[in-house]
Amino acid sequence: GRGRPFVHTGRFLSYLWADNRPWYLWQMGASFGWVFLLGADVAAIGALALAEDLLSAFPYMHRIYYHYSLALVPVLAVATAVAVGRLPGPGRRRVATAGVTVAAVVSCAIWGSTPFSRQVVHPSPGPGSPAVAATDALLKRIPAQAVVSASWPVVAHLTHRVDAYQWPTPFRAT
Repeated sequence: GRGRPFVHTGRFLSYLWADNRPWYLWQMGASFGWVFLLGADVAAIGALALAEDLLSAFPYMHRIYYHYSLALVPVLAVATAVAVGRLPGPGRRRVATAGVTVAAVVSCAIWGSTPFSRQVVHPSPGPGSPAVAATDALLKRIPAQAVVSASWPVVAHLTHRVDAYQWPTPFRAT
């Protein structure tokens, strides 16, 4: 049956190898230059968050572009800082710090969502753009007590009300 990884080890390992999970691990580690492994005792604090991301059948959980990976980021950052601090001598600490900085900037350039990134996953229009002006005008026309359904870029602007639903419906994964 399902949920028995030690009985069906081959299927379980195939599951862990599927759907970009190894790539997700690579991206998370490479972003910190893997230096956090020298502070593995601190990095282990994030083991359950990592397990949740990797074991989930919801594909966004193992994609760095979505917020699910953010629970692990502070743990890896602290583990990286602890690891660098444990290195003997200022020279080694400087080299490790430079390595982590290069890894972070290169990772951001390749996989990030900043103006200097290779591809911006969710580009945002500027505050003075026609799209933002049109959205602001539309939001002003919605009555304060109205129950609303809106897509993710807009729903945050409407959540001060009692009933706000995200569209498309979050009740099923698509």
